[in-house]
Amino acid sequence: MEESWGTQEFKDCAVEDQREAKSIAAMADRLLANPELSFSSAVGKNLRQAVWRIFSKQEIDVSYGHYKQTGKRCASHQVVLVSQDTTDLSYFTHFATKGLGDLGGTNRVAVNAGLALHTAMALSEEGLPLGLIGQKLWAPVTTGRERHPCHYPLEEKERSV
Repeated sequence: MEESWGTQEFKDCAVEDQREAKSIAAMADRLLANPELSFSSAVGKNLRQAVWRIFSKQEIDVSYGHYKQTGKRCASHQVVLVSQDTTDLSYFTHFATKGLGDLGGTNRVAVNAGLALHTAMALSEEGLPLGLIGQKLWAPVTTGRERHPCHYPLEEKERSV
C-alpha cells in the first residue's frame, strides 16, 4: 500500500513517539483533503486535541521530516531556485500575549507587538514549489525607531540569517 502524502512528508519529524508522527501525518492529510474547511472542521475534535498536545511541547521538530523530503525533491532537479521573505506577524490587539517583539511602525497608542517569520522556499525552474528549506521565527528587538524597518537602508536593517 502506498503511503499518504502526510505520512511521506512527516514520518521523519522529531517527536517523542511515532504515534505523534502518525497524528501529524493524519492532520496534514485531512487538511489537504479539505482545504475549504476551517482547521477544526477539517481535522475533527479528537485529532485537533491530539495535535494541540503535540505542538504544545517544546522539544518537537515537525519541520525536520519536511526538510528531508524537500531535499529529496530538490535532488531530482538540475537547478533549484530559492525564494525568501520575512513576514511580520502582528499581534497588536493581543495585549496579554507574552514573548512578542516590537515590529516598529507609527502607532502612538501601543507597541506594534508581534513576531518576524523568515521563510526560504525551494522552487523548480518552472516555479513548482518543492518545499521549505528553512524557516526562522523570532521576536524583533525594540528599536525605538518611528518608521517601519522597510523604510531604512539595507545596511541598517535587522539581519535574520
